[in-house]
Amino acid sequence: MTADRYRLYDAADLEAVIDSMARQTVALLDGTPITLLGMLRRGAPLAQRLAAAVRRYAPDADLACADLLVKRYADNLELLYPQTHLEAAPDLVLRGRRVIVVDDVLYQGHSLFRVFEWLRTQDVAAIHAAALVDR
Repeated sequence: MTADRYRLYDAADLEAVIDSMARQTVALLDGTPITLLGMLRRGAPLAQRLAAAVRRYAPDADLACADLLVKRYADNLELLYPQTHLEAAPDLVLRGRRVIVVDDVLYQGHSLFRVFEWLRTQDVAAIHAAALVDR
């Protein structure tokens, strides 16, 4: 049996949420460069949309986007890895940047916790999280 799926946001609602997230991101601007780190698969396109919205409010902001592969569960919540699996591009440099980890859904927080642990080793200036839905 598969779980019923429903759409939490329609297109207009999603744009309003992204706009709100963008305004909150702009409030963090203090001269520290920002990287929106999109968790693959669904967090990465959300990070791109968020970046576009932030640029509308702050076109001169030092803002970059990067993707990070983080996997623990399949889409049906089947456990794939006993420990959260993480892969970053070898040329990804985050030292001194404010990093906002972007994902679509926060379930139990294992993936986000693993990313935060990894970011602590990257000498970032600050770490934040942005998610559309907290299951």
